[in-house]
Amino acid sequence: MKSNPKNPITKVIFTPQNSTFTSSYVSYTKNKRYSNPNDTNLIAIVEAKHESHVQTTVVCAKSNAIQIRIRSGGHDYEELFLGAMPQITKGANKTIVVKFIAKFLGSSKKLMGIINKNLPELGLKGEDCYEMSWLNTMTFWADYPVGTSTSVLLKRPSTPPGAFFKSKSDYVKKPIPKEVMEKMWKTMLKFNNHVFMQWNPYGGVMDKIAANATAFPHRKGNLFKIQYFALWIDANATKANLALMKELYGVAETYVSSNPREAFLNYRDIDVGSNPSGVTNVAEGKIYGSKYFVGNLNRLMNVKAKYDPDNFFRHEQSIPPLHAITILLFFTTIFLLLSLPHSVSANQSNHTVIHTPNDSSFSSVLSLTIQNPRFSSPGTPKPVLILTPVQPSHVQSAVKCARRFGIHIRTRSGGHDYEGLSYATHKPFVILDLTNLWSITVAVDNRSVWVQTGATIGELYYELGKMNKTLAFPAGVCPTVGVGGHFSGGGYDTLLRKHGLAADHVIDARVVDARVR
Repeated sequence: MKSNPKNPITKVIFTPQNSTFTSSYVSYTKNKRYSNPNDTNLIAIVEAKHESHVQTTVVCAKSNAIQIRIRSGGHDYEELFLGAMPQITKGANKTIVVKFIAKFLGSSKKLMGIINKNLPELGLKGEDCYEMSWLNTMTFWADYPVGTSTSVLLKRPSTPPGAFFKSKSDYVKKPIPKEVMEKMWKTMLKFNNHVFMQWNPYGGVMDKIAANATAFPHRKGNLFKIQYFALWIDANATKANLALMKELYGVAETYVSSNPREAFLNYRDIDVGSNPSGVTNVAEGKIYGSKYFVGNLNRLMNVKAKYDPDNFFRHEQSIPPLHAITILLFFTTIFLLLSLPHSVSANQSNHTVIHTPNDSSFSSVLSLTIQNPRFSSPGTPKPVLILTPVQPSHVQSAVKCARRFGIHIRTRSGGHDYEGLSYATHKPFVILDLTNLWSITVAVDNRSVWVQTGATIGELYYELGKMNKTLAFPAGVCPTVGVGGHFSGGGYDTLLRKHGLAADHVIDARVVDARVR
C-alpha cells in the first residue's frame, strides 16, 4: 500500500505477525462466536488515522480482489466504567453511603443518556460530570482537585505513611442479595475508623480474553471485583481491625467465587495462605496460588521449575517450582558484594548503590517506599543491606552474590506490597530496591513504550501524555505504584472493560533470571 508520505499507512497496518494484532481485533469484536481472529480469513487490520488511509485501503483492496469489512467503534457500555464504593459516613450518626464513580470514553451528554436510562435512581446531572483528557483523569482518580497540573503525577512519597491498613479481595459471579449487603453494612459499622469497599466492574473485553491467555485468570463470568479496605492511625488498634476485616470477609463468603475463593494478586492478602520464611512447600503454595492464578497455576509452576528450579526468587506467597520438595533454607549473615561499587556516577551526580545499617542513609532509604507502617515498626526484621542499582549490571551482580552467599533477596519497585513482602522477612535478607531504574522511552510511531520496573505509574502516564495527546495505557489509578509489581499482578484500571489489563499489553520484557542471565 502507498499513501501520502506525510501520513504513511504502514504505521497503521497490523498483520497476524504483529504482537498487537489479536488485541486490536478483540477490542472491537462484539459477538463472542467471532472473537478469535484465527477462525476468520482476516489478513490485516488497518486502523485509519487519516483520510488518505481510507482511500489507499480501498484502492489496494479493489486491485487485489480483497473484501473490506468496516467498523467504527465499540459498544457504548464497554466505554463505561462505573464502580460503587460503600463506606461509612463521617459524623456522630454513623451510617453507610454508597458513592458511584465513573469514567466514560465520550461526552458527558452521551454518558447522561446512558446512566439516566439505565440507572435513573442516581439522578445524574451535567454538573456531576467533568470532561477532561485521559491524562487529566489520572489526577482526578488520584483524588486531586479538578484542574490540578499533571506534573503532580511525578511526585514520589517523601515522608513515611501516616496510616496502617489492611486489604482483602473477592470476585463476584452472581448478584449479591440485598439482605447480605445489609449484613456487610452492619459489620462495617463496627469499625471505629475509615473502612470502605470498592465494587469495580468486569465484562466487556475482559469476557473475550481467554483465562489462560496470560497468567491473570479472572476473566469471563465475573460481574465485579470487591476490594475491602480499612485504615487506622493507632498502632494499638491493629489487632481489632484485622479481626474485623476477617469478619467482613466471612460475611461475603457464600456469595462470592468458591473452589477456589479467588483473590486479586495486586491486593496481596497473607490470610489466603502462605509459606513460612525460607520454606518452599508446594502443597501450601497451591493453596494461595490457586486463589491468585486459578487454572493457570500449574503452568506457572512449570515455568518456575524451568527458569528457577531452586526457587531462589521467592517470598511467602511466591509461585513454587512444580517438582520442588519441602526445602528449609539456612542462611549465612555474611554478605559481600565484591562486584558492586559502593557508589557510581549517574546523571552527573554521585549515587550510592549499597546502603548498610552503618550508613546514615540506611533508614531513610528503607522507609522511603514503605507504604504500610504495619511493616515498618522497630520490631520488623531489617535487611542486611539495601541495594539501589542504577543499571541492569548491578542487578545481575546482586543476584550472583546473593546466590553465592545464600542470602535471600526481596525486590521492590514502588513499595506498595500490601503485606510488606517486598521489604520484610524473618530470614537474613537484602532489599533490591529498583526505584532508580525508572527510564521511560515512548515510541509514538509504533505505539509502544519501554519502561523500567522502578518507574511509577504516574511517571509512565506523564511521559506518555507529554509525547502524545491521543494515546493512553490501561494501568492503575494510584500514581505512586511501581510498574514492576503492578504489571506482574495484572494491572487493573478503569479502562479494562474497553482495553483489558496492563499485563494484556506487555509485548516484550528484559529480565534477569535466577541463573544471572
